[in-house]
Formats: sequence, C-alpha cells, structure tokens
Amino acid sequence: MSAAASSSETDKTQIQIQFITKQPQYSVPDIPYAVPSAISIQELNSLINQLIKESDVQNEIQKSIEFDFLAADEFIRTTLGEHISVHGLSTETILSVEYVERLPAPHPFDCLLHDDWVSAVHSTDKWILSGCYDNTLHLWTAKGKHLMTIPGHTGAVKAVSWVSSQDDITTFVSASRDQTLLLWEWNTNENTVECVQTCKG
Repeated sequence: MSAAASSSETDKTQIQIQFITKQPQYSVPDIPYAVPSAISIQELNSLINQLIKESDVQNEIQKSIEFDFLAADEFIRTTLGEHISVHGLSTETILSVEYVERLPAPHPFDCLLHDDWVSAVHSTDKWILSGCYDNTLHLWTAKGKHLMTIPGHTGAVKAVSWVSSQDDITTFVSASRDQTLLLWEWNTNENTVECVQTCKG
C-alpha cells in the first residue's frame, strides 16, 4: 500500500468521542459522537457550536463561540488523529474531549519601561520595586509612575524585597551578583534613598 493510500485510509478513520465541559451553560448531550480522525480544531468548533445550538432550547446563546479542546489534559493543536498518535491515546474506547471557552489574551494595564532586563520585582499596594541586569534599582508608584533610579550595585540585581514601613521611612533590600546585599532606607516624603547597610559574602 502506498503512503498516499495509507494517509487516505487514516483520514477516513472514525473516532468515538464524548464532549465534556466544566462550563454548564455550554453543555451538550452526554453521548458519544463519531468524528473523522482528521477533524481539525476549526471543525471541532463548528461541531460543538452546532450541538450547543441544538441543545439551547431557550435560545439564550445567540452567536458562535470559540473553544479550545483538550484530550488527556493536553490542548489539541493539530488534527485529533495526530494528537491521539503523539500522546499515545487509545482509539479502542470512547475518547473524552474537554472544551473550554477561548478567552482573549489579557492586555497589560501599563508598561514600566527599563533600560535592561528586569530580574526582580516586589510590590505593595502603593509601591513597586524592581531590579535590573544593568545593576540598578527602580522605584515606582503602583500606578506606574517612575520615581527614581537607584545605582549602588556593581553586578546584576537578582532579588529585591520590601522590609518595613514606618511613617515616612520605608526600608527595602536588594541582592546582587556582586555578592552584596544592600539595605536601603527611602524617605517617601522627600523621595530620597540612602544605603544604610552592606552585607557582603
């Protein structure tokens, strides 16, 4: 048998699947469906939307919905047959295919630009402290306003953390690849920073 003929036979193979979801508003009848192994994600979407429409007796869902599909806890990104082959799934029994509504990727509220890679971040409800590979620290408001750039390390900053806050004095610490840990005091009223302790090791 030629490779082309073998591929054609595979495309015609029927697989018994059962749709499941954790979103009850999109549930469909709990029965097996026979689908071709070559069915694509787009075709699965069309099928599940058709089944939802048939099950929606109160006509509450007015438009088509984009879904992602999982089999064996892995998202299906190829044809169903290819997914089954890659993950070694059995076609001798009914295959459970979970579907979840596809949501758009989140958009950032703001972008806090740095001059180099950011290697450490720690935040409170008011402030953001970041450390960079260019050896600097940065202080920001929680709304993204840059307050100051703080030099002091001679190596990339690898960790930062707020320590305490009392009146106008806020204490934080930074650790660097220069083998130092620096303790800082920030006067939030005057917006000035002083290194008050250096730990080297």
